[in-house]
Amino acid sequence: MPRLGRWLIRTAFIYLILGFTFGGLLLTHKGLALHSALWGWLPAHIEFLLMGWIVQLTMGVAFWILPRYWQKPRRPKETYAQVAYLLLNLGIWLVVTGTTFRAGRWV
Repeated sequence: MPRLGRWLIRTAFIYLILGFTFGGLLLTHKGLALHSALWGWLPAHIEFLLMGWIVQLTMGVAFWILPRYWQKPRRPKETYAQVAYLLLNLGIWLVVTGTTFRAGRWV
């Protein structure tokens, strides 16, 4: 398994844990009324599970399993995938920052 595929899958499972944690807090809040500001974490819960877990896990498995037609010069194609990995994670955290902490439209 390529190193980038392992990074994608491990990061996806970290987002799964974060998404389930926020979801559990939201469900607990429904029953016990912990704090009213807790509902502000709903967009982060959705973003972590949809983009962080599902998309990133799909990218990791696809990078690992799909056939490679560039057997020898793998470097340039792997660089594109690394940039996609960085931009995806940056986008996830920008969405979480913009929606949860109300950072404004510029985010």
